[in-house]
Amino acid sequence: MPILNKLEEIFCSKFSKNLTTLSQHGSVETYHQGVNPLAVVYPTTVEDVENTCKLCSKENIPIVGFGAGSSLEGQLVYYQDPGICMNFSKMNKIIEVSIIRYKYL
Repeated sequence: MPILNKLEEIFCSKFSKNLTTLSQHGSVETYHQGVNPLAVVYPTTVEDVENTCKLCSKENIPIVGFGAGSSLEGQLVYYQDPGICMNFSKMNKIIEVSIIRYKYL
């Protein structure tokens, strides 16, 4: 998939298609069964998040945010088409909350 190549180019070491990593991000502590994501990205800046969202939006690829992976209700599980998992573990500060910016991304 071209989007995976582009994300890998942008994120380099902050990008993974490793099967173990995909499996860790494709399952949760619940009975819900899903499929693994296509890849995992580890953004460290707002720009990383914006770039990922823009690329995935153009290709109609779903994104699931991942924090600690402790979901008990299946929020992190891809049920149909797999997408990109955005692991936010490397981002630990809230810079700004802006509804206006959210609406126009």
